[in-house]
Amino acid sequence: LAQKSGKPVTMNLVLTPKNIGQQQSGNVIAEVVGRDPSLPMILIACHLDSWDLATGAFDDAAGCGIITAAAKNIKDHGQPLRTIRLLWAGAEEVGIWGGKAYRDAHRDKKHAIAMESDFGADNIWRVEFTLPDEAKTVADEIAASLLNLGIGRSGGQAGGGADIGPIIADGNLAIIDLQQDGSRYFDLHHTPDDTLDKIDPEQVTSLRLLVPAVLILGACSESPIEDQGEAAIAELEKEIEEDARSLEEAADEAVKALAEDIDSQLAADGVSAPPGPSKQGTEE
Repeated sequence: LAQKSGKPVTMNLVLTPKNIGQQQSGNVIAEVVGRDPSLPMILIACHLDSWDLATGAFDDAAGCGIITAAAKNIKDHGQPLRTIRLLWAGAEEVGIWGGKAYRDAHRDKKHAIAMESDFGADNIWRVEFTLPDEAKTVADEIAASLLNLGIGRSGGQAGGGADIGPIIADGNLAIIDLQQDGSRYFDLHHTPDDTLDKIDPEQVTSLRLLVPAVLILGACSESPIEDQGEAAIAELEKEIEEDARSLEEAADEAVKALAEDIDSQLAADGVSAPPGPSKQGTEE
């Protein structure tokens, strides 16, 4: 247009966004109740809200669909040993408020493992664990099952996700991460292209089957998965006590050696060591 007219183009933009301040959101929680509700539960999460540019199919409607279908799959086939709790978190995009609110409301509940689905709808290619040594058999069983499907095990530690991050940090929970193929994720993430037509039905169907398989293996385990927090704290306290004892012994040895050096130097100079302080005070 500018080239044809030979004149600068003038545009008039009307921008309507405004800051409406803090608004109320909320979390949604559901459970597949286990045969032994006294055992610490398995928590798996997603988030309900999306970025404002699109409907949020990848981020994170797919994740919510995956964990919901996984829970229904498990419920339709029987009752797990441990309760599986689903957290559909609100207000993740604006500050992880749902995850923080869950931590504050449920920090007194016993959790064994935390998982999250918030990385689109494409295939899982790797599994990672942060589990106590007592739960090694659980990790090995899950890894072996996934290896048969071409999914490898990482030597690194699982880190969890945004919505479960607060409760993990508060309770030092065990974590399982099912790492998904992210080749397309950031082409769609927080863009107008994050719409339902980008979901590959074949890949999301595989997730719907894989996630419950991992969940059921964890939820039916009798291993002391929940000892992650208590064991880590106990080990840390033990290390602190040992370090303090070592420092005290080293300090005593250093003082003793210094006193011996001083006495030796005074003796070499022909000076007698001064007497120790008197127990009886003096008056001026």
